[in-house]
Amino acid sequence: MTRTVPPDWVTVVVAVLATVLTISVAAFTLQLIPDDLAGSPASLEWLSSGGQRAAFLTALVSLSCAALMATVAGGRAASPDVALATTVAAVGWASLAPALWATTPWVRGAGLALTSLLPAALLHLALASRAQQATAAVEQRTRLTATVAYLVLGASGLLTALSRDPFSDVGCLVRCESVTPVLDAPRLAHASGVALLVLMGSVAASASAVASVDARADRLPSRVTQLVLALTAAVEAAWAWWPGSRVVGGPLPRDSAHLLVTRAGALALLAGCLTAGVLLRLRRRAALRRLAREITEVTPPTTVSEVVAARLGDPRARLDYFVAGDEVWVDEDGRPSEPPQDDPARRSALLRRGGDVVARLTTAGPRSRAGDLQDALGPAALLALEAERTRAEQMLRLGHLTESRRSTVRTADLARRRAERDLHDGAQHLLLAASFALQEALRLARSAGRPDRAERLATVASEVSEAAREIRDVAHGIYPVLLGDSGLVPALEGLARESEGVVTLDATPVPRVDPSVELTAYLVAAAAVRAAGAGQVRLAVSHDDDTLRLTVVGVPLDDHDVRPLVDRSGALGGTMEGMEATWHLELPCA
Repeated sequence: MTRTVPPDWVTVVVAVLATVLTISVAAFTLQLIPDDLAGSPASLEWLSSGGQRAAFLTALVSLSCAALMATVAGGRAASPDVALATTVAAVGWASLAPALWATTPWVRGAGLALTSLLPAALLHLALASRAQQATAAVEQRTRLTATVAYLVLGASGLLTALSRDPFSDVGCLVRCESVTPVLDAPRLAHASGVALLVLMGSVAASASAVASVDARADRLPSRVTQLVLALTAAVEAAWAWWPGSRVVGGPLPRDSAHLLVTRAGALALLAGCLTAGVLLRLRRRAALRRLAREITEVTPPTTVSEVVAARLGDPRARLDYFVAGDEVWVDEDGRPSEPPQDDPARRSALLRRGGDVVARLTTAGPRSRAGDLQDALGPAALLALEAERTRAEQMLRLGHLTESRRSTVRTADLARRRAERDLHDGAQHLLLAASFALQEALRLARSAGRPDRAERLATVASEVSEAAREIRDVAHGIYPVLLGDSGLVPALEGLARESEGVVTLDATPVPRVDPSVELTAYLVAAAAVRAAGAGQVRLAVSHDDDTLRLTVVGVPLDDHDVRPLVDRSGALGGTMEGMEATWHLELPCA
């Protein structure tokens, strides 16, 4: 996005002087119109009546004020394209008077060449409104198209002015002597005049079509301006294409007595819409400057995105931040974020600090809103955005670290479960098989009357059974089989039955959750039961809001047992806190 530099005081002074000069020349030319046109041809009546002069001057003053407003506002509320197009439209409309009634041939020729640029200015306005909501490439194509339209119409108007008698439209009412044109070729004059009318009408019709299409997709204030622009361009096309139209005078008054007044009224209405748009945008920029001040004062728990959404009146507006190292966009909490793809009414634009991308604003309305915010942000506000971006990056890093720790715990738990299964399905089964074989041998020895062998076999069978029991206990300590098969509450009930002391279990129904979460809660309860020995301990288990809670009451836990459990809980995104004989464990289940 390119940033427009507001005009300096020299530009403003030149714009004011040009506006005053344009209005003065047009007003002075109107004074040359004779008061009495009795007996004159109907084609001489343009701008002769008081009503037509008033309409002409109203449109001229309105267009001049709109051009001046757009120029003075500069990049703050109007693009250079809008200011230029409005200025050309004002000059083109003002040139109609000297083109019809000036007493100097070259002034008339210049008026003809300049007034032919009015349709190109309308096309430039239509394209400029679209370019404000598009990319830099579209903006360049817009300026290229407008330049071509200006050059084509300007060259055609200049050729027509050089090849025709400048006083042919009013005969000798203003000046009776014949003036030979620079290019004395009647056929060229006729052909160039017809071509100029065709080109002016075509460009005006194109401007009307572009404005009509854009009016359907824009917001209400801009939509009204686009509709008025489409109407104005349509009137300009009718002015050029009306049967009997002439190069300067347009349709003959007797055929369309009110078309000139309609043309003036449409231009005045368009100028009013453009001026209102500039004023509304200045007002919005003032609100954005207040927003920039509020950004610098944001304190937690309020976020910059919340302040932006409240000030813009768009609850869905949000700011995302760019993390250069990871090449990703994140929200203020460090979560990855992507611009909306399925909502054409929402657009995104970048905010920069020192040439580096800091944030991306996504909001409803034209893309220029983000450009306005970029221009309104001062160094302090940009620094606040940079601080928010740094915080978002830290949250992203913290999320990566948390996920890495959680992944480590889950990987270790999988290894524990595999080890438990290997012991249960491998060594324990072999020992059980050996125990059965020894029992059979013991039975046979006793049947054969060999008490010495029977005694030795009984000793070995007892040792094998004890080894199988110890392996079972080890496997159960690595990963409880009941926990994996039935869940946390049944596993705690089994733990309470096997305890030497009194274990009171108060548990609500707990659904199956992450195995690492279940194992963590079980290990905390097992540590408490082991520490209680023959004493009493109370376990309370609950589950709500995707959080598993375990409370241990009645037994103190030493630091040797607590520290690994606290670290394990933190790695899973939970907490384990307590003191003396009461401990609380909270674990997220997602």
